[in-house]
Parts: sequence; C-alpha cells; structure tokens
Amino acid sequence: MDGRDGVSSSDPRIQSIYQELDADAEGEALNVEAGYDPEAAQALFLQMKTRFNEPSSAHPTTPEGEMRQALREAIDAFFSSHPPSEERIRQLQNLVRKQHHALAGKKVKVYVGVENLQRRTVRSRLALPQEFRVSNL
Repeated sequence: MDGRDGVSSSDPRIQSIYQELDADAEGEALNVEAGYDPEAAQALFLQMKTRFNEPSSAHPTTPEGEMRQALREAIDAFFSSHPPSEERIRQLQNLVRKQHHALAGKKVKVYVGVENLQRRTVRSRLALPQEFRVSNL
C-alpha cells in the first residue's frame, strides 16, 4: 500500500482498470491495422457514456462542490473494475493523435462499417463501398 488512500498498485481493482485501458489500446491498434476508422472506438465510448448516464467531470465552482465530486469519484473508483468512459475516450484520442503524427498527414482509406452493423453482417462477407471514407491521418 502507498499509505495515502489505502489502495495499492497490486489492488485487483486498480489492475483491472489498467488492463481495460491496455485492452482499449491494443484494440485500437488492431482496429487501425485492419483498416477500420480509428475514431470509431471513441464514438462507441461516447455513446456508452450517454446511454448509461455517466456523469461528466464538470469542474466544481465551490469548495462544497469539490468535496462532493471527490467523494463521488472515490466511491465510484472503489467499486469499479472499469475506467470511466470519459477516461477511455481521452486515452483513445491520445492514441489517434499519435497515429496521425506517425502517418504525417497521409490520406488513408478506412472502413466505417455502420451499415454492416445494422445488417449484422461482417465485413469479410460484405464490404460495402459506401462504408469506406478517406481519412487525413
């Protein structure tokens, strides 16, 4: 334990959160390698955040508001095995930004796949021409 908050880096809850963030990063890398839209995962977590009514990390304007937010975040973190969607979105934005930098503004053809999802058909069976877009990475 680190002695400050009673939580150590070997705590299974903390390890689980880090594992989820690592899985997001690996999934994003595989997504890009397979030619899918690199911003799709961010959109997914934004939809999840909205659908499950996850609170935004608004900046409180009073000391009482700061205390309420700190307490809510501490309780949520204690019982959570997954990072908040907002944190996942932030991490994915950073990964996409790095990919953009690595590809130095090249135009890349990516697959979006919205219609495949609606049809419940995998891309390997039906790659729809209208689902491709050019992305300036």
